[in-house]
Amino acid sequence: MSEGNYLTEGSSAFDINAEPNNQRLVKVTPEAQAEAVTKEAQVLLAKPFLTFIKSHPDYERNAAHIVDLKAKWKELEEKRTSITGPINASLKAINDLFRGPAEMIKNAIDACELPMKGYIRDQDRIQREAEAARLVTAAKELHLQEESRQAAEAEVQNAREKESEATCAAQAEINPFLTATRLAQAAAASIAASSASEVAKNTIREQRRAESALLTIPIPQVRAAGTKINRPYKWQYTDKRLIPMEYMLPNEQLIGATVRTLKGNTNIPGIRVFQDISIGGR
Repeated sequence: MSEGNYLTEGSSAFDINAEPNNQRLVKVTPEAQAEAVTKEAQVLLAKPFLTFIKSHPDYERNAAHIVDLKAKWKELEEKRTSITGPINASLKAINDLFRGPAEMIKNAIDACELPMKGYIRDQDRIQREAEAARLVTAAKELHLQEESRQAAEAEVQNAREKESEATCAAQAEINPFLTATRLAQAAAASIAASSASEVAKNTIREQRRAESALLTIPIPQVRAAGTKINRPYKWQYTDKRLIPMEYMLPNEQLIGATVRTLKGNTNIPGIRVFQDISIGGR
């Protein structure tokens, strides 16, 4: 913040350019200037104005009040810019001083990142190709495992059918010896069916483990100490004519320039041109 201005004692609190004339100088801080302008503005704001104009004298009365308010507004802005002007000038000088070296460093960073980005894209491509090949291999392996599972289930079904046939035949035999033989065959068929069922279960368990392993193979990532890779999604135009209307914005700058030039003769579909009113000072 500015250190303030020096005014002659007894002069207006806003007469920054007052000459000393050998009078005692009084230091006025920005806070004091703002406070003084605020007090004078409050006096003006307390002055009543008309909210309904019935005659030209009423119009002139409000106009005079506006002139006083705008004059105070202008004075307040001059005080503000007298403080912020040097600050903004210093800020601009500082920014200009550092802009050159900052741009050189930024350009060097961009030049260094360019081949790194190319390498990352190459690695992404290699990983995509490896992933595609892995999925093809996994699909083939899963297909073979499915065939093995179906064959095991068929063996189980066949063994169960044989068991059932042997049991039925044993029950139909009258000869006890033959019946015992049939029953022994049925028991053997039952054991074979149980064994085949267990083989089928093991085959299915192995298949599920293989599926899980095929789908969880980790893919190594590109890394380097002190850096990280960000992958934000961005976009660029390919054909502006294909962009849906809801994503389009009117060219307000062009519309404004056209209206200011053609005024009431402006004819732009979807645009209403009207004449606004503002009260300015002379």
